[in-house]
Amino acid sequence: MTQINKYRLRYIFGDVIAVGVSVFLFNVVRYYSEPVTLTWGGLTHFLFSGHNLLINFAVILFWIALFTLSGYYNQPINKSRIDEFWTSLWSISLGSVVAFLLWVVDDKILSPFSHLHLLFILWGIVFLLVYGLRLIFTQHAIRQRNDKRRWRRVIAIGTPEGICRLTQHSEQLRITIVDIIEVSNKHTSNSAVVNLGALIRGSFYKNQPEALFISSPHSEQSPIGHLLYQLYPLGCSIFLDVESLPQAQPRPRLSNSLLWGLPMIEVTETNMSEFAKNVKWCFDRLASLVALILLAPLFLVLSVVVHKSSKGPIFFKQQRIGKHGKPFYIYKFRTMFVGAETAEPKLSFDGDPRITPAGRWMRRYRLDELPQLYNVLKGDMSFVGPRPERQYYINQLVEYAPYYYLLHNVLPGITSWGMVRYGYASTIEEMVERSRFDWLYYENMSLRLDATILIYTVGTVLRAKGK
Repeated sequence: MTQINKYRLRYIFGDVIAVGVSVFLFNVVRYYSEPVTLTWGGLTHFLFSGHNLLINFAVILFWIALFTLSGYYNQPINKSRIDEFWTSLWSISLGSVVAFLLWVVDDKILSPFSHLHLLFILWGIVFLLVYGLRLIFTQHAIRQRNDKRRWRRVIAIGTPEGICRLTQHSEQLRITIVDIIEVSNKHTSNSAVVNLGALIRGSFYKNQPEALFISSPHSEQSPIGHLLYQLYPLGCSIFLDVESLPQAQPRPRLSNSLLWGLPMIEVTETNMSEFAKNVKWCFDRLASLVALILLAPLFLVLSVVVHKSSKGPIFFKQQRIGKHGKPFYIYKFRTMFVGAETAEPKLSFDGDPRITPAGRWMRRYRLDELPQLYNVLKGDMSFVGPRPERQYYINQLVEYAPYYYLLHNVLPGITSWGMVRYGYASTIEEMVERSRFDWLYYENMSLRLDATILIYTVGTVLRAKGK
């Protein structure tokens, strides 16, 4: 079991115990505060009645589900006590109201304020026990983090002067450097970057570090932008110092590392809150499942249309590059004649003779994209995110837009801000222009922005603005 999972289970177990004790104590207080409960004939009968046990079990499950949704368990290591306090405060406050309503929904209320004191008692008990136990665990984790034997094991990557900076600030960053890999401006060709990436991956599998720390002052010849793409599939945190960022700099995600001596930015994370990430994940899974069920008749109709439009399979699949550079197969309704792309990949364009008449109509309404709901349900894609591209075009895109690699930090989407503005790109230049809007999305990811893009997408579909 990894260290992260050990810490996560510790917090979950602590919350279950704290919530369970809180539920017991609140029911004792409630028994002696509500005259209606005296009909049970005794405290033991009240606490262990079938109805009360069922409600209490539902309440405990609700609390843990809410804490999970809040994102509290997403990053169990290197927690900020300030962030922990605010996350605990709002989740416990919201949970107290909902749990209280579950308990008293069938109670006889004598006046609107007769139960208000019980709500505050419930909130006080839960906050004291849950946050108190969390704080104890976090304090213990901080003491362990300050123990040099438990510092984060990292591989230091960069120029000689960058490596020197990381070494000098290792104590403030609380890192133990297990290997050093020097980077020079000579690593500019594709083959050199690939070889450098292979060297780092070999060191990674040998030393099993917890993160990669990169310090290499950015220049036109710097290989860092291309190197990141080689490192994302490792699935570990990657930190850059501020001087190593490409010209198109992301807004830094505030983390504990920024509070120490050398400002480091975690480029494998976005500015989206952990709560928003969890809500987005839940929405993607639930909405895609519901949509696939409700749209089944439309799928059947479109399948008949595609089958009659031309010979060939109904569905079309193609390999695209997803989160962390992982290849996956994207699914669409086939809109082109079979054998339309026999040589090197070719982008579609207005009046493209490869597109079937039925396919042209489906593209206008974006109906060909509907099978990607299955990709969303599988976890390969999200409803909203940068559009996934083929490796062939990615290799060209990064020559014009080096920041494109950072878009692989998030799941690709069925729709995106770039798709709303451009739809299907016909040239590399249009793909670069579209990627700029995807970059703006990446820098400003939020649930509100996702909702805005979905609304604009619906408008695009209804007006048949696709191409």
